[in-house]
Amino acid sequence: MERRRLIQAAALGIGLTTMENQERVRQLLALSDERRSVEDWERTCEDLLQGLRVQPAARNKETIGIELEALLRERQRASPVRREDLLRIQAALAALYANALGRLSEHQAALRWWRTARQSADASKDQHLAIGVRATEAGNALYGQRSPGVVLELTRAAYGIAKGVPSWGPVYVLCARARAAAVLQRHDEALAALRQAEALVGGAELPVPSVMPSYWSDACPAEWTASFVYARIGDEARSEQARAAVFGYDDLGCHGDSGQPCYGRSLCGALG
Repeated sequence: MERRRLIQAAALGIGLTTMENQERVRQLLALSDERRSVEDWERTCEDLLQGLRVQPAARNKETIGIELEALLRERQRASPVRREDLLRIQAALAALYANALGRLSEHQAALRWWRTARQSADASKDQHLAIGVRATEAGNALYGQRSPGVVLELTRAAYGIAKGVPSWGPVYVLCARARAAAVLQRHDEALAALRQAEALVGGAELPVPSVMPSYWSDACPAEWTASFVYARIGDEARSEQARAAVFGYDDLGCHGDSGQPCYGRSLCGALG
């Protein structure tokens, strides 16, 4: 039945992009069962994250969509135990897809996929993942998807889930809160949230979700947020100091003296 469906889809190719049609042909040519281990799926998520950093959003949206379809097929034939294992992957892929949609200004669709990411993360019972998804949703929502007031509400709900346990999730939550408060000219609240985030980053090593850990722990969130908040307040000296730290950030391909483009810098705000 599955093979017949693929043959029909590949033959017709109606409404499919070239990449999607080629993927269906590839599935037909596959010589073995394409079920993947959880570890393989985790690597897939990391590969897609790297694509989000260095490739056009439209191409990434299409690629992530293909993997979401593959995950759906795998979940449909998986045992109940394995379906639970795949919930973390589902949450990660949904978050990446929402991110790509937001970059393309498809904001309503992005909000729906953020909801799917939240629900999947909650069902996975991975607390760090549940907080991380909410943190990046709040950070992205500030840029055209939701009002600053709603973003503040999202951050309060997300911070409550953490229950005071330090991790990278609360760092991103606090950074989103600081930026939203700064936009609303609630400067004291913005500075308080920023200082909390900086204190967490400067403390002990912080845990991250087990899937796609670099998505939740890279991209210099405190420095980027400091630059944003101080600029809003009107403290140009501190804003410039923080901005210099962002542009000197030596991760995610960011090498200030190499002359290479820094794809990671563009994610400092976009990932949350």
